[in-house]
Amino acid sequence: MGFTDWVANTFYGADELTAESAALDERRNALNQKAAEKYGDEWYQDTLNNDAAGRVNATDEIGSEFSADSLQRNLEESTGTAAGWARSIIGAPLSFVFGAIPPLGWLLLAGVVFWWIGGPAWLRGILGRRAT
Repeated sequence: MGFTDWVANTFYGADELTAESAALDERRNALNQKAAEKYGDEWYQDTLNNDAAGRVNATDEIGSEFSADSLQRNLEESTGTAAGWARSIIGAPLSFVFGAIPPLGWLLLAGVVFWWIGGPAWLRGILGRRAT
């Protein structure tokens, strides 16, 4: 049993679906045999052909979703979604803060911080050295 079969059986119950499908097939075949006696062999052959064309193998159908290509595509999609989600979680508050304060407010804030860390004394020292 391959990995895809294991995933299909473990998480989606493909074995149970296949068993149920087989039981339903037996019941349908019995009904078709009974109807063939009533409607004839041509009708019975048409019925068998239609049944074969519409048959689905649950393990193959479900297992194809877990092929390497499908898993890689799902991983890329989910990673992109997670990155977009993280950007929006981080970006939304920052854009709100930076957007809520006007440019003049940022300029005044920069001036206050410059004054608070001793910028005027530092600036006098630099300008005093150039003057001499």
